[in-house]
Amino acid sequence: MKRNVCMIVFAVISSLLNFYACDLPENPFPGLELFKWNMIVPDNELAVCANGSRYKFFISPSDKSNNVLIYFQGGGSCWDFSSCGGRKGIRGAINRDGIPDDFMDDCSIPSIMSPFVWRTHPLDDYQTRDWTIIFLPYCTGDVFTGDTTATYTDPEGNASDLVYHHAGHENVMAVLDWMTQGEYAKYFDDIPTLLVTGSSAGGAGAFLNYFFIREALGSRVGQGILLNDSGPVYPAEDKPEYPADLSELDGDAPHTYENYPHSLPSQRTVKAVWRTDSVFGLIQDAIKGDDDLMALYRETNIGDSLNRLLSAKYAEDRIAHTQFTMDEEYASYIYERFYPNDIDMDDDGLDVMLGYWAEEQQMLIDLYDELCETNGNVGYFIPYYRPFIESHTTCSIASIGTLIDRDINGDYIYIDIKDYIRDLLNPDVPMCQLRYIEHASYLEANGPVPNFVRDLIDFLDENLELL
Repeated sequence: MKRNVCMIVFAVISSLLNFYACDLPENPFPGLELFKWNMIVPDNELAVCANGSRYKFFISPSDKSNNVLIYFQGGGSCWDFSSCGGRKGIRGAINRDGIPDDFMDDCSIPSIMSPFVWRTHPLDDYQTRDWTIIFLPYCTGDVFTGDTTATYTDPEGNASDLVYHHAGHENVMAVLDWMTQGEYAKYFDDIPTLLVTGSSAGGAGAFLNYFFIREALGSRVGQGILLNDSGPVYPAEDKPEYPADLSELDGDAPHTYENYPHSLPSQRTVKAVWRTDSVFGLIQDAIKGDDDLMALYRETNIGDSLNRLLSAKYAEDRIAHTQFTMDEEYASYIYERFYPNDIDMDDDGLDVMLGYWAEEQQMLIDLYDELCETNGNVGYFIPYYRPFIESHTTCSIASIGTLIDRDINGDYIYIDIKDYIRDLLNPDVPMCQLRYIEHASYLEANGPVPNFVRDLIDFLDENLELL
C-alpha cells in the first residue's frame, strides 16, 4: 500500500513538474546566450569596416521581453587623409582597423558606454534593461550612411594612399536582413516596442537610418521610438546661388548665417565623400507615388526634410532629440576645420563655434516645435552644460549632470535624462509635453569642476575612445 501511495505521489509531482516545464518560455535564441553579448557576422560580404574586414555586430538576447533596442555606437567621423588616417590633433573616427571578436566582452569600454547597453549599470536603471539589445559597432567613419570606397592621398606626400571603406549603410542593411531573414527572424515577428537610439555619430546614424529600419521591420513593430542623442543633422538648405567653394566666403570676420548655413560646408563635404546621395535616393524612390510625402522631401536639405518625413510618415511613432547647448565636441566636427579663419581655438574660436551651434540648435528646435504642432509626435531634451566630455552626449556613461532645474523661461522644473527616457517610453505621455530646454546659468558654464579635472576627463575620453 505504501509503495502504491509513493507511486501516486511521484506521478502527481511529475505531472506538476511537466505542466510547469511546458509553461516556462523556451530560449527564443537557441545557440545564443541570454543576457550575454553574442557576436554575429552577417552573410553579406559587402558589410565591412574601414579596412575591409568583415563587419560584426552583437546581440544580447532576452527571454523576459519581446521589446527590442537597436543601439548605434558613436565615435566621430572622417572625410580626408588626416581625419581618416588618425593624424594626431585631428578629430577622426574610431575602430578603423575593424571589430575584434572580444569587442563586447565584460567591462570593455563599448559594453559599459551607456546605461542603454550596460544592463547592470550601477546608477541608471533604464526600462530597457530586460529588452533584447542589438549593438551596432561603428567602424566606417560615415555615421552609418556611407556607400563608397574612398582613396585618400597624403597631401604632404609622405605616406601611402589610404583606402577606406565607407560602408555604413550596407552594414545597417546587413543587420536588418539578419533580423528579418536570418535564423532568428521568427523572434522579431512581433516587437511590441522598438527603440532605436545611439549617441554622437551613433545618434546621427539612428536618425539617418530610422526610415530604413521602420521599412524593413514594418508591421512587426507595435510602437516605434527614435531617440537621437547628440547627433544633430541641422536644417541647412543648399541653394543654387551659393558658390561651389564655400571657403571663398570664409573671410577674416566671423561667418554669418545669412551668407549660408553654418553646417553647410561640412554637410556638403561628407555627402560628396561618403556618396550619401545614393542612400538618400533610396528614400526618395520608396516614397514616390505619395505626393504628400514627396512634397516634404528635398535632397538639398536632408536635416529639414528627413525630420519632416519621419514625423509625417510614422505619425504613431515617438521621435525625440537630446543634446547639450554647450556641446564643444560635435560642434568642432561640423565647424572647426571648415572655418579656419573664424575659429582659432587659441583665441576666441570656442565662443565663435558655440555661437554657430546655438543658432543652428535653435533652428532645429523651431522645426521640432512646428512638427509638434502639426503631428504631435516629436520632442526634445536640451540641458545646458555638463563638465566633462566637452558637454557631449546626454545618454553616455551616466545621467549625472543632465538635470534641468529651470526651463528656458526660468520656470522651476526637475528632470534629468532618466526621467525623460521614462516618459518617452510611456505612450500615455504626449510627446508635445516632452520639450525641455535648460535656462543657462553661470555655475554650469564655469564650474563647479575645475578646468584641470575637465581636461583630464576629456584626455581619458580621447584615449579610451569612450564615445
